[in-house]
Amino acid sequence: MNDESTSQGRGVDIRLLKFVWTYIRPYQNLFWISAILMPLSTACALAQPYVIKIAIDLFLAKPRATSSSRALQTPVERLLGPILVRLGGGYGLVGIGELYLILIVAEFASFYGQFYLTNMLAQYSLSDLRLALFKQVERLPMAFFDRTPVGRLVSRMTTDIDSISEMFAAGSLTMFNDVLTLLGIITILFGSSPRLALWALCTIPPLLLIINFFRVRARVVYREIRDRLAAINAYLSEAISGMTVIQLFTREEVSRGEFDVLNMRSRDAQMMSNIYEAGLFSAVEALSSFTVAIVLWVGGGQTIRNIIGLGTLVAFVEYLKMFFMPLREISTKYTALQSALTSVERIEALMVEVPAIQSPLAPTRIANPRGSIVFENVSFEYRPGELVLRKLSFTVE
Repeated sequence: MNDESTSQGRGVDIRLLKFVWTYIRPYQNLFWISAILMPLSTACALAQPYVIKIAIDLFLAKPRATSSSRALQTPVERLLGPILVRLGGGYGLVGIGELYLILIVAEFASFYGQFYLTNMLAQYSLSDLRLALFKQVERLPMAFFDRTPVGRLVSRMTTDIDSISEMFAAGSLTMFNDVLTLLGIITILFGSSPRLALWALCTIPPLLLIINFFRVRARVVYREIRDRLAAINAYLSEAISGMTVIQLFTREEVSRGEFDVLNMRSRDAQMMSNIYEAGLFSAVEALSSFTVAIVLWVGGGQTIRNIIGLGTLVAFVEYLKMFFMPLREISTKYTALQSALTSVERIEALMVEVPAIQSPLAPTRIANPRGSIVFENVSFEYRPGELVLRKLSFTVE
């Protein structure tokens, strides 16, 4: 049962992402340039702790024996050592500093370009989506507006569009790049010390279970948040437009009570989402600190016994901080993504609404109209059982 619902949820997510892509496609050049800058920024970030490791192992640490020091050096370190010395004018640390500075500047430039292009893409595509949504509303029949509160339609064009914009601003599209970052860190850790890497990653299985626990429940909560917020917008639109009637019949207290119920339901849904988000964030933070403690305990003993270099231990700690950073941010990104998908689902439902009566693309024009139009006992209703016209009869010559 759960597997079926999960597979259906994934199918719905893919369908909704395809719907969003139809509005991104005209600006896909911006999308692909941003996609290229993502791994470039990640590569520059991943190289920085390794440069610190080289600096410590080659130029700062004082090993017990020269032979063991030589054995601890990787082929990359033995290759870069002389190059860094020549780059720094005979001083290796100067070359390290220059290389580190280059990596920082490259990371800043690539991340800035990626973030700027992503948000530019978001504004252009969402502007087109808002216009298409407005055009769709203009084509809908009066029966639709009779059964749909105006506030809900306003919520689609404002709150739901803003929710999709928040997805871009929160960096939800970089979740794929976060996966590449995690895979890159795992590769570097196992390349430096497989045994210490196994100790460092021992907390990943329980962390994945925790993330999945919150992921399943968060989707339901964010759908409730959007529904209850739309109910508030609809009630406000109707209450404010009909404030004269409310005051004439002295229904201020009743109206205030009805709004208070809607407001409380929205508050409760928001509080539930805060509980899930705080639980995920604190769980990742706690496991991150626990993992660093394990690495310092195990890696410190290996460093004392000269099994690994001091630079390797320092690099492990830095990489673990980088490893858990995407996992900490995944709560924010996933929150924005789930909220946006819920909004996309509601927008798509409005976009596929088909008018009951559609005007022909090429209507026939009568050259010399003759005769008359006769209505005999015509009744009409928008909602079943609620007549708007009852047995209306008239003639138009």
